Amino acid sequence: MTQLDRTSYVWLRFSGLPEQLGPETWTLYETLCALDSYLNIDGRQYVQMPVDTLKDITGLSQAKIEKALNRLFKKKLLRYSIANHPLQASLFKLTNPLDDGPKLRSETIADLEQSQAAVPQALVQLVRRSARYAYPPFERDLSLPKKMDKDTEAKLQQICDLYYNHFGQVTTIFVIDRLRNIAQRCTVEQVRSAFENAQKQKLGFHSAERSLLGKGKHHVKK
Repeated sequence: MTQLDRTSYVWLRFSGLPEQLGPETWTLYETLCALDSYLNIDGRQYVQMPVDTLKDITGLSQAKIEKALNRLFKKKLLRYSIANHPLQASLFKLTNPLDDGPKLRSETIADLEQSQAAVPQALVQLVRRSARYAYPPFERDLSLPKKMDKDTEAKLQQICDLYYNHFGQVTTIFVIDRLRNIAQRCTVEQVRSAFENAQKQKLGFHSAERSLLGKGKHHVKK
């Protein structure tokens, strides 16, 4: 069996997605796939990139980028949070793996191999090996936090949304790690209450975090 490369997404170019998404949305999606593959090998972090930089590397206006992001979100290809200022880093989390990823990839390879077009065999081999977004990415760095179960991952996403809503700050990977710690120790309702209290008192995330971790030791739902 061909060794799979879970950092390569080249098979997506032949999957029919470019035609389905249209040139502008596909340009943005492929650019984010490239950034995700280079900067996020294990597939468990957010890609951080200012919208202004996306404009420069895609050639798309901010309005077109926002329209494309909305379309990608509706198709469940990614989640995102846009920063208040275009020079601040926005957050992008690409769906990995895609729904029906293995099936779509297998059909893509079969169609390419049966194509009457003179596709170079070297390219066909690249497509056969590429597997990012078709299968779950593997963990290369043992120093990374252990993968969470699906329930905790879903809770983390809710907590990230609460963070964006209450603090409006650009979330770094370090803050996401701290939110992950909170998700493993506290309930969503505890987090919502702590964030709301901090916002009312005009306090920052650090104050809410201290309050939550104190509660988390005694109030985590089993």
